[in-house]
Amino acid sequence: MKLHHFDTVFSFGQHEGETIAEAFKKNPTYPEWCYGNIDDFYVTDTVWNAMDVHNNLNDALKGNGVDPNQVKGMIAQNKKFHEEKRAKYKSYKIEQYSKKIEEELLGN
Repeated sequence: MKLHHFDTVFSFGQHEGETIAEAFKKNPTYPEWCYGNIDDFYVTDTVWNAMDVHNNLNDALKGNGVDPNQVKGMIAQNKKFHEEKRAKYKSYKIEQYSKKIEEELLGN
């Protein structure tokens, strides 16, 4: 389980060796795809906000006009997904930290 920042370097895939920021500039859908399809691929709120803005603008501009209700609905759906994934990462990190403290208290 890894938390990705804009300066995190991809260690896999078509953008291997590039930072999240570099990959996002070249191909904004790649970090979005990783986040949505790889279970242990987590991003900071800052990275998520950039992906969310890109997604919502891209979707809104596909049609002939912008439907504010549609954009609001997409934002709410994306935010819920991010909040669930964020909570999962937080729980994992708390569990890992708790185990470390318990081992320390036991003298291991």
